[in-house]
Amino acid sequence: MTTAASPGPGRFRRTLAHGLRLLPEFLLISAILFGAHWYQTRSLLPADAAAAPAFRLETLDGGYVELSDLRGRPTLLYFFAPWCRICAASADNIRRLRAAIDADQLDVVMIALSYDDRGSVRTFALQHELQVPVLLGTPATASDFQIPGFPTYYVLDSNNAIVSRDYGYTTYPGLRLRTFLVD
Repeated sequence: MTTAASPGPGRFRRTLAHGLRLLPEFLLISAILFGAHWYQTRSLLPADAAAAPAFRLETLDGGYVELSDLRGRPTLLYFFAPWCRICAASADNIRRLRAAIDADQLDVVMIALSYDDRGSVRTFALQHELQVPVLLGTPATASDFQIPGFPTYYVLDSNNAIVSRDYGYTTYPGLRLRTFLVD
């Protein structure tokens, strides 16, 4: 006898049949999302372990950071614009990532592009309580890294080779996963 507490095999078959009817729709939606993601990221530098373009950029504090300074640890290069609302929404994810992973295990560097002046970048960094180096990028930096829009990020291995990249909003778990998989 089947009771409400223990559904019978008929209910299981109906649930399975319903799930199988949804499979083509799920596959179609997945294909559309994959295609849109591919289209958005097609112009980024490839994540094929090729070396990232070298740079020497000024920090908000007046110092300089070179890409070669970051060798020896995996690195997240996060390109943003101070006026970008998606960048502002994802700044908390960067802050959480920095708090969760020791600096000796992962370098996290934010590179400002498309800004009016140093003050607008400083204001962004203060508003979002960024605890990572913020570098002042240049139009040449944007060109070298083929930045299509904001935010864009690259994950580099300990030899500064690109192993992952993306464009647009990225969740904290997404950042953790991508940086966790890097040597």
